[in-house]
Amino acid sequence: MLQTVNLKDEKAGYQPYVVLPYQKSSTGTWPCWPEEPFWDQIDPTQAAYYQEQDKLYGTTLESPWLKLPDSVKRYELKQGVDFDRVICGITLRALVPVTQSLALKNQKWRDMLKNVQTVTTMAYQLWFKKTAQETGYNPGNPAYKELQALNGGFARPWGTQADLTHLLAAEDWKVPDPKYLIYSCCPMPMPEVPVPQADHGYPGRQTQKVKTEGWQWLNQWAGQLWPNCAPKDNPAGLDPNQLDSEYWRAGTNYTEHYVLSVPNSTQYRLLSDDLGIKNFFIAGDWTRNVINAGCVEAGTISGLFCARQFTGWDIPIYNVNPAKGGWTGT
Repeated sequence: MLQTVNLKDEKAGYQPYVVLPYQKSSTGTWPCWPEEPFWDQIDPTQAAYYQEQDKLYGTTLESPWLKLPDSVKRYELKQGVDFDRVICGITLRALVPVTQSLALKNQKWRDMLKNVQTVTTMAYQLWFKKTAQETGYNPGNPAYKELQALNGGFARPWGTQADLTHLLAAEDWKVPDPKYLIYSCCPMPMPEVPVPQADHGYPGRQTQKVKTEGWQWLNQWAGQLWPNCAPKDNPAGLDPNQLDSEYWRAGTNYTEHYVLSVPNSTQYRLLSDDLGIKNFFIAGDWTRNVINAGCVEAGTISGLFCARQFTGWDIPIYNVNPAKGGWTGT
């Protein structure tokens, strides 16, 4: 185990959330994960180093391509001393390098890593100055024009556009606020050969590639979706001046891979206690659950099933027999 950072104040610990107003007219709050760590809570020397790595290479603390400093501490945890039981909630692709010894000893684990596949993804978010109606948004059917729509089946690769304007109420913008928010996410081609961890610049290059190719796509197709936001000299495209902000992401980190449901792979998914290791439990959307697909609902159901096996309590789970361990899902 590696300890990549030291805290600035060990006694105070680390407060991980950014607290946002739940609604702008409400007094309630909403704890959210920030895009990056709170560097002011981390040892200043380490914080400066990691921020410089991110600036130079686009590597985060989760990145397999992060160049670690000499100050990183290494630990070996021992059963009965440091822990008694283990809940493994690490994402699937990230398990490949960290569980090699388990894969060598356990056929079920080895088969699961081989057959339950993942894919990298790429995403963008666009904050428009105009409302959906003002952009001339075209969902492909006039009946849907006034709806907050999810548009699918459009030109690849960015074939899905989700209107998430309702999230603006939870965002803190300078006046004036954006009026329309679009999310898009799609698969990203994966390299045939794993990229060496010594190639520290790989994440940054992938992010820049996503943005460059993404704008090429927008300048070819966006005019069909938001015609009133196209530049005069290119009615097929998108005028960047119509945006308040934009965000691009390449999901290259192993922790960001999307779990697939390829044919004949469900049989290799494992229940939380399937390995026959009495003190080892697993949870995540890559495990065997009612949905068996990559989504937050699948992860939640898996977590509940893991909690049931871990505690011995008959925690109710949709589509699962009330009897402990009784499984009716496929």
